[in-house]
Amino acid sequence: MSDAVVVAIITALSTIICQLIINRNNRKKQSKEDAEKARVKAVQDAVKETELKNELEEINHKLDIHNGYAEKLSEIEKSMAVIKTEIKNLYHRRGEET
Repeated sequence: MSDAVVVAIITALSTIICQLIINRNNRKKQSKEDAEKARVKAVQDAVKETELKNELEEINHKLDIHNGYAEKLSEIEKSMAVIKTEIKNLYHRRGEET
């Protein structure tokens, strides 16, 4: 083999080896970046989930308050019906006396 062929083979092998090393390093770097992105997304998802949970608890609390008012209004409605009946009875009694 001539010197030129040996030099070409060595150059080709060196180029291939360098490309393999570069590709390996790029894969490692990409893998680290992907892992970091996944970690950041997991943190963001956890924060969002916590915010949604807090908002749901607040809505449930407001709903409980609202339901309490609905019960109170129902009681008031019943009391008003009783009062109306008593007033009506009083007017009837008064009308009977005069």
